[in-house]
Amino acid sequence: MSFLSAYEQNGLLDERDRAKMWDWMHTIAPHLFKNVEDKKEV
Repeated sequence: MSFLSAYEQNGLLDERDRAKMWDWMHTIAPHLFKNVEDKKEV
């Protein structure tokens, strides 16, 4: 997820863009987010 942080630090993403990107990422790669959520729960 570091590339998202880099975009945010450079001011390239506003709230709308970030929401769109998260929606897109959840759509194309939901398994990645499932793994992240599982790690948080532990």
